[in-house]
Amino acid sequence: MPCWHKEWCKPKRKTMRLVQALILRIINYGETSLIVNCYTKQYGYQSYILKGIRKSKSKQGLKKALFQPTHMLEVVAKQYASDQLGYLKEARMEYIYQQLPFDNNKKTTILFLFELLYQLLREEEDANPTLYDFVTENLKWYDHSDGATSFHLSFLIKITKYLGYFPDVSNQRALYFDMEHSLFTNQLPQGTYLEGHQKDMWRYFLGTSFDTLNSASLSALEQKQMLKSVLGYYSQHFFNFKVPYSIKLLDDVLVG
Repeated sequence: MPCWHKEWCKPKRKTMRLVQALILRIINYGETSLIVNCYTKQYGYQSYILKGIRKSKSKQGLKKALFQPTHMLEVVAKQYASDQLGYLKEARMEYIYQQLPFDNNKKTTILFLFELLYQLLREEEDANPTLYDFVTENLKWYDHSDGATSFHLSFLIKITKYLGYFPDVSNQRALYFDMEHSLFTNQLPQGTYLEGHQKDMWRYFLGTSFDTLNSASLSALEQKQMLKSVLGYYSQHFFNFKVPYSIKLLDDVLVG
């Protein structure tokens, strides 16, 4: 049958690109392959197929050990113009963690954050280099830090700036933090809100940098309360938000 429209008859084009990729999740596919879910600096959320990489001798020259959640890679990716899965031709480590693999508290914290990041970043289908840099640069900072126990709290609050629901901080001295409308107010909110010490903890994390986290001495109870309110905030602003399964492990390891 002849093709009457040239655009419809063109083959699906693919282009080879150098891409910075943060591995969020891997899924076994078939007997020997993997699907890799990534957040990339150049294209936002992407998925790639690695055919045959689980064989003992993979012909494509890519090592399965490279593709682990949390890894930061530089890859040569073939991107299709359609929604078809791309695939990777080359890959190398862009950054190698120094402390995370050997620090149980840090590993647990990152496991929890990546369960959340997969949920949050898979909705980011457009490139957002500033968001990519925020995530990767602060993971590197945490890797080299002295183990700030409140890192995950500060990270989850600050990343909302790049996801579109950072609180209005123009009136932080107000009596209430209105969770639903993301602002501090002196009028009693109709919906979910915080006041007193819990409101003040939000004010602290909104105004402090990662470098000063070690000066914050939150008790175990305060950390649990703060995390509960942060996840409650996400449930207000992120459609179909689910509390990570790893929260119990985080509680056991970090705050007892």
